[in-house]
Amino acid sequence: MCISILIALAFTAACGLQPFSSVRIKAKPTVYVPLGEKSITEAEVFTKLEETLQKNNKNIRLYRYQPSGGDDKLRYLVHYPLQTLELDISKYFNGDPLGNGGSGDNAALSQNFEKKISVPDLQQKKDVPIDVSGINQELLNRFNTGTAIPITIPPGIAPFLSHRQSVNVSFTGFNAISFENGAKLTLSSSSATVTYTITAATMESNGASVPGTISLDGKKIEFSLDGIIINNTVSFQLTLNLTSGSGIISLETKLEGVIKKVTGVNAADIDVSLAAQAIPLSLPAEFEKATIAAGSMKFTAQMPNEWSGITIEEKMKVEQGGVGGFSIIPSDYRPLGNTIPLENQNLNKQQLSYTPAFKVKLNNATYTKQNSLPITLALDIKKFKEITLQNPSDLTVNREQDVPQDMKDWVKTIKFKTVSAKIKLDNGLPTENDIKIRLSSTSFKMLLPQEKVFVSGKTEQEYSCNGGAAFDLDIESLSKFDLNAQIILPNTTGTTFTLKNIETGKDITLSGSIQFNPDWEEIILKAKANQTVSFPQTGRMDLSELTSKLKDSGIKLEEIPAYFYAGSDSGLLGSTKMRVKLTATYIKTEETSDISKDLVNTSDITLEALPADTFPSDKIFTGAIPNAMLSIKQGESGITNTLAGIMNDYPKNLQLTCTLNMGEIPITRAEYNTLKDKKPKVSIDLVLDVPVGFKVESDHPLSLMDMFGINMSGTDLFGRRSVHDKPFGLDDQILDSLQALNVHINLKNDLSGPVPKCILRFKDGSGNAIKGDSDKPIKKEIAAAAGEQTVKLTSSELKKLLEKYPVSPELVLELPQGSYSLKRDFKLGASITVLAETDINYSMKVN
Repeated sequence: MCISILIALAFTAACGLQPFSSVRIKAKPTVYVPLGEKSITEAEVFTKLEETLQKNNKNIRLYRYQPSGGDDKLRYLVHYPLQTLELDISKYFNGDPLGNGGSGDNAALSQNFEKKISVPDLQQKKDVPIDVSGINQELLNRFNTGTAIPITIPPGIAPFLSHRQSVNVSFTGFNAISFENGAKLTLSSSSATVTYTITAATMESNGASVPGTISLDGKKIEFSLDGIIINNTVSFQLTLNLTSGSGIISLETKLEGVIKKVTGVNAADIDVSLAAQAIPLSLPAEFEKATIAAGSMKFTAQMPNEWSGITIEEKMKVEQGGVGGFSIIPSDYRPLGNTIPLENQNLNKQQLSYTPAFKVKLNNATYTKQNSLPITLALDIKKFKEITLQNPSDLTVNREQDVPQDMKDWVKTIKFKTVSAKIKLDNGLPTENDIKIRLSSTSFKMLLPQEKVFVSGKTEQEYSCNGGAAFDLDIESLSKFDLNAQIILPNTTGTTFTLKNIETGKDITLSGSIQFNPDWEEIILKAKANQTVSFPQTGRMDLSELTSKLKDSGIKLEEIPAYFYAGSDSGLLGSTKMRVKLTATYIKTEETSDISKDLVNTSDITLEALPADTFPSDKIFTGAIPNAMLSIKQGESGITNTLAGIMNDYPKNLQLTCTLNMGEIPITRAEYNTLKDKKPKVSIDLVLDVPVGFKVESDHPLSLMDMFGINMSGTDLFGRRSVHDKPFGLDDQILDSLQALNVHINLKNDLSGPVPKCILRFKDGSGNAIKGDSDKPIKKEIAAAAGEQTVKLTSSELKKLLEKYPVSPELVLELPQGSYSLKRDFKLGASITVLAETDINYSMKVN
């Protein structure tokens, strides 16, 4: 198989010539056309071959084989580790069982684990804007509390058409005030003894004079306050039409509107009380409830820059609905910004609600209009006495693994003296937060879960399987190993757990390890009754593309010796014997029926293992191939079929199946302990010795392009890209001067054996050979020796070729009967160029 792949790789690369991309005319009248060049080295082939082999099995290893005293022929060794059982059984439970080979299965019941518990961060600030627009009306109510102002009308004046009267009014509680547009000052009048109407009125204050608007009954005047500032003293100039009577006319004033700014305000205990509102509190989804050990709450206000002389006290009620919720219900007002302790306050997962209640005091204050006042609620909860959270979903550490295939292949029973598991846990929680871990295993007879307690800090606990007693583990009937650990968090009830004395806003880590400790006394290797190992494990290798070409080319592969090994190089298995059958199953190229051939079928063969460390870590092996349990090659007793013989049947697919039969073998721990420093294992290996050679049984022309899929259709010998192009892009003047066409072939050939002939021939666009004057294909023959060789086309041959488009060159290798091989560090390659000679001095550039 390997040699077939190698030969295909080498020749494919060597003959993969690419079409030319440029034409140049030298100063001398010669047209130089490079048609293509390709080469390949042994290093490239080795890398590609290794990648191809390891697609089917990652443990296959390829080596360059250079035995001491050998010739310079290229040879490879291929090592197939078919099965491996590490006799250090603990590796199958505690880590990588590969050792010096193996399947890669890993039960890994021993493991590290880490869990995190997140305690919510309740150091939060929430902005809760308070509607303070009501302060405006409260201030106006206090400014409008003055007593009525009397005007005396003496007897005998009435009737009087235009009686003038000056009145001064003083307001209390402020110095100066301005309003938003639409505000007014209303002057109302009344008298029980005088009949009158007000016919004209003017208001003067702080340098402003405003005419009044008089009601229809002449008793009420409104003065607009738009755009003016008035102080706390206002003067009115009134004109009255007195009809009759005498006595007192009473005047009352009223400020109405939205205050823009007022100074010198003195007002105490303005109450602001609003309906309850929600506070969005950020709690994680897993939070259930808590009791606070240390924390505080504080309300602060961001006072407007224009305000001065204003203080606020609060009596805010903050609550949660439901059972066991937060509840702050103050009995009296307290200064805004006071710290409110929260010790012993409960918290559930409902939203907070607050009920605003404030007292505002103004002392010689400046007040400006504000619709709302930004209040900040700062919660600073540092520690919980208790916090209850939902259990996380990942508290179970279950390990359930298929019994490793290597163990299933080899082991019948393991007799254990004891099996235990140790758990180490670093409990990062404070005291009073014990962790419990419950461990169980069906396969290792811990059917009733065992539970151990892990206090704060680092703790180690041991769990015993089967009550600490010995037991046998039946590997044949067992499909899986299991070890299940469940972490039980402190004070678990149903789906929740409760932590005590926990600081907020921290991730608490619970880190630990489970160390599985199997103490075995005896391993019984099972009787192998027609047990099979296949390569590939499923399906067959597809060789159709390769073997069809080998068949067409008449190539036969040289001998590929195969060496079969089984046993333990430690000597543990002594003189145990085995029956081995190695079968190749395949379908020939162009056929449909399965063929099965036994490469070997023999019984009572003493086990012989491949010694450990036979092969080097690098890629070159120079030693001797160790003595094998079976050698599969021509001349060996009982061998009628070989691997090379199978490949020379040209199979289009192939699977190798090894069938084994062997009796039970007990291995005691005492026997193992005497050899454990050698890392004993039981293994089955196949080693192939692959001399890179082939033979040709009769002279056979071989089209390298066809055999290896090199498509040179469209590669025109004359550089034309369409049927209408001139050869080499030259005009008719130069073409008429064309004297000769030489094809130069430069070969790199490290192939040992008879010297083949290399024939250059030509095909048209349909793949047909182009014929000359004698109606025979035009072809030129050279020896396939390394170096540069030239063939010359005659004018008549050239004429025939120019009649066709495209003209594709084809190299045909004619191999004489004989054996061939590749040399170490070989190079294979070829380059082809065309030189067209003219007899005029003419130059041009072709793009």
